[in-house]
Amino acid sequence: MVRQHALHISAIIAKAQLGPLQGLLDEMAHDPGGNSILPFAGLDGVHFGRLLLVPGAFTNTGEWLPDTLVLTTNFDGSPARHLRQLAEVGGEGLDQLFSHCADYPSSSNRNVGSREAYLDQHSCKVAAFYVNTRGRNLEQVADEARLHQSIQDYLDRMPGTLERKPSEVYSDIQAFLRQSSEFEWALTPVTSDFLGSLLRWLKLTLAGLAALASAILLWSYPLVALVMALIFLAILRAHELGNVAENFRPPNIRIAMRQSEEEQQTQNQLSSVGFVQTGLFRRVLIFLCLWSLDFANRNIFYRGQLAGVDTIHFARWVMSDSNRRVLFLSNFDGSPETYQDDFIERVALGLNLVFSNGSGWPKSHYLVFGGASDEQAFRAFYRDHQIPTQVWYAAAPYQGSTAVNIARNSAIRAGLCQKLNSHECQKWLQLF
Repeated sequence: MVRQHALHISAIIAKAQLGPLQGLLDEMAHDPGGNSILPFAGLDGVHFGRLLLVPGAFTNTGEWLPDTLVLTTNFDGSPARHLRQLAEVGGEGLDQLFSHCADYPSSSNRNVGSREAYLDQHSCKVAAFYVNTRGRNLEQVADEARLHQSIQDYLDRMPGTLERKPSEVYSDIQAFLRQSSEFEWALTPVTSDFLGSLLRWLKLTLAGLAALASAILLWSYPLVALVMALIFLAILRAHELGNVAENFRPPNIRIAMRQSEEEQQTQNQLSSVGFVQTGLFRRVLIFLCLWSLDFANRNIFYRGQLAGVDTIHFARWVMSDSNRRVLFLSNFDGSPETYQDDFIERVALGLNLVFSNGSGWPKSHYLVFGGASDEQAFRAFYRDHQIPTQVWYAAAPYQGSTAVNIARNSAIRAGLCQKLNSHECQKWLQLF
């Protein structure tokens, strides 16, 4: 079973290099997959990739956080192999890109090894990572899309399909695929991720036992538990009452600029950044919340839905600037407005869990209530903290295919590998 990973590289841009770098990225944006600088399509197993400039900002103490160049990919397989290939495929193009950054190796020291070492040194840990369906690699997405189309073409050519028994049609489709060397693999079940399933079961079991042990311990000392809970809630509420919601809607021209980058294909992207609230309490709390979110993403929400939302392909949360800011990146289907609706209606509690630790978030109560449920305030926050994505790449198999389409294609392939009764054959044919 091939696993998906998130590469996140961040490098400080050198003085007076922001303008030239912006020009280079604008050139790359015309062809994200095949440009001469960093052709994302030349990298094996990359589902999505992006390059963006994270703008510098002043902290509330007046410290300047510098502009940074961020390179990200969502990819299949070995992280070490991917990093090596990135250095090889990028080659001198990487030199053109990262030579605008403060500490890139001098021209006399540039080679595949030095490029790989630089990328490795500037790789950042992803605090929380969401994958729509773990184990579904890019090759599988492409193959199952071709399989679906081939079966659909066969059904369109088959006379009297609606008058025949579903089981007969199903058997004919299997026979058709057996005759084609191109689709022999479709009759073989996808290799199950036994080890991954076992590890998830162990993690959930251990987490449950830890929670049970903690509950028993606290139950044994109810007064201590009550005091601890009251202290935590008192500190939390004191912070929340002191928070100031920004409720700032950016100018229409700025919103229009972001909208011009969106809805140009089936998928959309979001890049956003914001400050973490100052103080030890919020710093510790956001780490705990991100750890919990990552645990849930990896062990609960890994089969096509994030708390009921089935339009997100990949998403990540990264602590940046010495943990003073959070960068959130996602790849999703449909319009940003629909995406925001999903957030408000389905995952507001989860958003509050993390983002209520950020400055300017809509007023929240007891960490998870309020916040994103305030529709207008949330929409304003979304647009105000959104930053441009200068170069965004979606692999060819995603062109015209939503996450729901991709899941349907996998269901078609899975149904071919099973013994279905008449009712199950009928349900399977309804996938077309």
